[in-house]
Amino acid sequence: FVPYPDSAPVIVEATVGRRVATHETPQGEPSATASNSWVIGPAHTRSGKPILENDPHLTLSAPSIWYLVGMHAPGYEVVGVTIPGLPPVVLGHTADHAWGFTNGMIDDVDYVQERITPDTARYLTAGGWVPVETVPETIRVKGGDPVVYLRRRTADGPLQELGWRPDSETAYAMRWTAQTPSDELTALVGMARATTRAEFESALATFRVPEQNVVYADRGGTIAYNLAGYVPVRRSGDGALPEQGWTGAGGWVRFLQTAELPRAIDPPSGFVVTANNRIVGDAFPIPIRADYDLPYRAQRIWEMVRHDSGASAADVAREQGDEVSIFLRRIQPIAELAARDAGHADVADRIARWDGTMAPDRTEPTLLWEWLRELQALTYDDESPAYRPSAPLHQWLFRGHSPWFDDIRTSEHEDLPVIARRAMDSVLARGAPQAWGTVHTHTELHPLGTIPLLGSLAGFNIGPLALGGGNQTVNVCPSNEFVPPFHCTEGPSMRHVVDFGDVDGAGGFILPAGQSGNPRSRHYRDQTDRWIKGKLWVIPVDVRRVQATDTLRLTP
Repeated sequence: FVPYPDSAPVIVEATVGRRVATHETPQGEPSATASNSWVIGPAHTRSGKPILENDPHLTLSAPSIWYLVGMHAPGYEVVGVTIPGLPPVVLGHTADHAWGFTNGMIDDVDYVQERITPDTARYLTAGGWVPVETVPETIRVKGGDPVVYLRRRTADGPLQELGWRPDSETAYAMRWTAQTPSDELTALVGMARATTRAEFESALATFRVPEQNVVYADRGGTIAYNLAGYVPVRRSGDGALPEQGWTGAGGWVRFLQTAELPRAIDPPSGFVVTANNRIVGDAFPIPIRADYDLPYRAQRIWEMVRHDSGASAADVAREQGDEVSIFLRRIQPIAELAARDAGHADVADRIARWDGTMAPDRTEPTLLWEWLRELQALTYDDESPAYRPSAPLHQWLFRGHSPWFDDIRTSEHEDLPVIARRAMDSVLARGAPQAWGTVHTHTELHPLGTIPLLGSLAGFNIGPLALGGGNQTVNVCPSNEFVPPFHCTEGPSMRHVVDFGDVDGAGGFILPAGQSGNPRSRHYRDQTDRWIKGKLWVIPVDVRRVQATDTLRLTP
């Protein structure tokens, strides 16, 4: 459990105290629910009006998960993205206000160890033995007999497999906020229909699952942040490890009320940044446990935004595509020293001159990422070959020492300089590094794209695409491999920028694929090139500016 760094930015500035509590655990690699959003106040923009940005990071596929829409009806004039089949706009803006989401990373799942009878008919509670709820689910099998699956549930949640055996007398239930009723549909409709900041915040009260960081901006000049969702309050403990269900000690007492959730309106800095980083500091009165991402994206966004003195929508769109790795820039001196120790002064000089940009035409990102992955393997494989967590390694690299750097398979006592040099030797022995875009690619996969012959003839898949960025860049494109090629699977599932100084003339939206789900349509992949280059499409809120090519009318 690695504490969130004391010096890293938190979302709600006013809650930062003298130190940062250590009950959060940053993840080493970005998750598929990672995202960026930030909002810049009038004092930092060229137009004197707020600018809002959002790019949710999800698994990229063809067709795109999002669908671009403009919805125009009395009291509902909004543009943005929705999910096919879902009526309202999920993320977007009206002529007067805009909003964006990033995952709050709240720890909203607890595993509960249950003491259970061998026949799984009863389980123990603080009040005694009670029946396990059992519901038969019939699964029809083509060409075979139906299969009946017994779904078992305790008051703590559905029972999970997790290596359970009938004679073990224990089982694990999963308690999750998504098992509690919520009404996101009403929230989304209300958010778009709101005419004031208070109405918008009121609509958020029914948005509960999943917990979201919500940034807001309006034409009047207000910028704001709210955490929306179910945040559990536990009777004891923090939910990091399974509790014993028969004691009831770690049960959820309640969820935080809307008025108790973190919020900020017009913060002193003049901007709000959310990148799945820590929400509040220790000055916030209520402990909030979450599994935050490491703070590199948030740090880089702060680095860019705090120097804005006349930002435009074009500037923010350019920042969305930023490919500078704060993390690699920070460990650059370790890599440079490793190259010199390995007798490669020319390589060391190239590393020293690199500006940290993981551009697809640069070779330095390939060299440093290969070296880091080799170093990660050397650190763990003598003791933990199947588990190589990044977050602890990052902390040890910043400290410059750790017992884990020693290879227990040798009589020598290895330290960081030794294994850093060994990692560099291994990488350079493979030959000169290729351009980052050559080894770092992404293919937007269609479910039918893997079918032999049909997939290639119909052109379901989009790619491979040579992409920049990496695991910790603002323009995120993470990979899990330890040797090249590095295949990126997640990224900006859409991008959105709106400047309230020119709502229909600047900024816009973009998807990674296209608007059509038909691979034969010219709109199946016609946004991909613009998405790679960081360009946007304007979707006007003013319906008079929309040029319709086709009109479908519903008739009685």
